[in-house]
Amino acid sequence: MNAMCLGNLHVLIVDDSLAVREWALNSLADLGGMSVSVSADAARALSEIASGEIDVVLLDVTKDQLDKAPAYKATDPGRAAVQAKR
Repeated sequence: MNAMCLGNLHVLIVDDSLAVREWALNSLADLGGMSVSVSADAARALSEIASGEIDVVLLDVTKDQLDKAPAYKATDPGRAAVQAKR
């Protein structure tokens, strides 16, 4: 994917695992051209989502401290929520 089309995206990575957050951050950095925030804290993640400045959320679907329903509802209803299948 061309980094030019990613330039305006703000991605939020939400995971309690430092290793996963670092892997995702490094992977997105390799693509380049977007801003990325990371959070291990559910309350902070919901606050960032509610700010309206986040375009994409990479959410740990096994995250115990964060009920997924409020996280999905916190996103703009016009955006698609995709859940990875295990």
